[in-house]
Amino acid sequence: MHQILTRNVPERVYQALRRRAAEHHASLEAEVRAILAQAAEDEGFALPAMLVPKDASGKSLAQIVAEGRR
Repeated sequence: MHQILTRNVPERVYQALRRRAAEHHASLEAEVRAILAQAAEDEGFALPAMLVPKDASGKSLAQIVAEGRR
């Protein structure tokens, strides 16, 4: 599995991501991973199902994030 390190994230962006993660009952890392997965899917790059984290209901975090945007 690859890792991405993001430096110099503005405080307001970091805090917004933390709030989103809390709203989705996810860790900050899982929330960022879900956002990246959704962005990749939006661009037509589907991720293998085994790499997409799921919540207790079986929905991927990307699906939950997308539902929150509606």
